[in-house]
Amino acid sequence: MKRRYPVVSLFLAIVLILSFSACESVPKNDEGFIKNMQKGLEARWKISKNSPSTYNSNSDKKQNYTNCINAELNAIGDLSDYSFEDEELMNYAIKYVDALNSQLEGVKYIGADDGKFDEYYTENGYNNRVRIVYSLVDKYGLSVSASYTDNLDEFYAAGRTRLECDDIQRCMTDIISG
Repeated sequence: MKRRYPVVSLFLAIVLILSFSACESVPKNDEGFIKNMQKGLEARWKISKNSPSTYNSNSDKKQNYTNCINAELNAIGDLSDYSFEDEELMNYAIKYVDALNSQLEGVKYIGADDGKFDEYYTENGYNNRVRIVYSLVDKYGLSVSASYTDNLDEFYAAGRTRLECDDIQRCMTDIISG
């Protein structure tokens, strides 16, 4: 009879642990994606905030950049696990993950090819990320905790500027071709 209590206690402890971890998981839907975006941005900015301003080697810099990008990718998770109701949000999510993956590709060129780094990390990565974050803030209420509002404000402003430049470029192209 005495042996049952430890087994029952162990079973109850496992059930409690599993139920607590289930409470903290974010549903994989539209709202969950926005929450995971917030978590990812904050995780990246936390790593970035604690990063050195100069690096001892290119491998240190690559590792730090990779850690920042992976913090976002890990928070977002696999997009195929989400059940998006809003098709536009799903498209933003796909483009955002593509931009993060482009940044990962760009990291490979740190110290080897500045042009390729800029193409993948900045042009295809950062610039697309700021465009999307701008839209997610405006259309879906993406926000971050108070300690990261300055980061989000800078990102939002960069996104607005990038989109304005895109509009000017489109107008110029129309004028030239028209």
